[in-house]
Amino acid sequence: MENKSLKLLSEIVEYLPCMLFAKSVKKDFQYVFWNKQAEIITGISKSEALGKNDYDFFSVRDADFFRLKDLETFTIKDVVEIPEEMLLSPTLGERWLRTWKVPLYDDAGNPDILLGISLDITESKLMQKNIEMQKLELLNSSKLSALGEMAAGIAHEINNPLTIILTKATQIKRELHNPLPDNVFLIESADKIVTTSQRIAKIIKGMNSAVRDSENDEFRNCKIVEVVNETLSLCNERFRFNNVIISSHFSSDKDIQIRGNQSQMVQVLLNLLNNAFDAICGLPEKWIKISVDESNGMAELKIIDSGSEIPNKIKEKLFQPFFTTKDVGKGTGLGLSISRNIINQHKGEIFLDANSSHTTFVITLPISST
Repeated sequence: MENKSLKLLSEIVEYLPCMLFAKSVKKDFQYVFWNKQAEIITGISKSEALGKNDYDFFSVRDADFFRLKDLETFTIKDVVEIPEEMLLSPTLGERWLRTWKVPLYDDAGNPDILLGISLDITESKLMQKNIEMQKLELLNSSKLSALGEMAAGIAHEINNPLTIILTKATQIKRELHNPLPDNVFLIESADKIVTTSQRIAKIIKGMNSAVRDSENDEFRNCKIVEVVNETLSLCNERFRFNNVIISSHFSSDKDIQIRGNQSQMVQVLLNLLNNAFDAICGLPEKWIKISVDESNGMAELKIIDSGSEIPNKIKEKLFQPFFTTKDVGKGTGLGLSISRNIINQHKGEIFLDANSSHTTFVITLPISST
């Protein structure tokens, strides 16, 4: 009966849906047990594994890591968990495991057997990578969509100053052919070229901030006034062309700064301004106001437009992914959802002010004191 029980237990262990292995500490951590799932996960058969150690199958880097964790198990005399462990199988390639290593001792209390239990998490790891790639694609799509909505305005924004530069350069050239050129006129014209070129540079900087891949950028101190100005450099011409009056008001301290990613903050503000523009473009009274204040260590950024209060049934869905009130083909429905995610990463909040008679979005962010 005992033999039957042992055989049954052996069969259960052999065919468990997790990798089970054992190493002999006294024999240089050679494998002394290797179940069926271990063969499936690693591509190494039991006959190949038994009597060998990690250095016989894996790269020196991987084998060193496995040995380090084996020794750590006996050093702390407790189970060591490795949440994510990459194993490069000789036949199957890259595999990802979640592993627990258990120290076992002989009757004299000396280290004897290292028991290992591993779950194959390769599929979930690949799925996670795919999700991250899809999120990045959606993020880039949202950025390009937001910028695309302003494309015509940006073209005007750049073409107008280019026309000024060309005109002034032509006038300077003509004036220099005069026997007695007007130096005052030349200086004023040159100054105009410089300031206009700076305006173009500011627009280009704003475009770079809006579309560049900033996912892995470190958080730095950035002034909110710079975020606002960069974003407005992309909007001013579009608003002016459509008779939308935009104004900004800053508290007495224009140097309010936050710890964050300036490119992502430009994207958030760009999304909100696009939404405001679309909401009011058909109204007789068209204006957008931006205000920045501080209260109790928090910066408060408000975007208010001339539109009326948003209905409750829409309020509840505003921040849901892919929800949009815009016409089909206009926008991705991801702007507010992505904006909320960005603000959450900055330890802030974004919400709709329920007490305002006009559509008012509020962003609160911790002020950086350094």
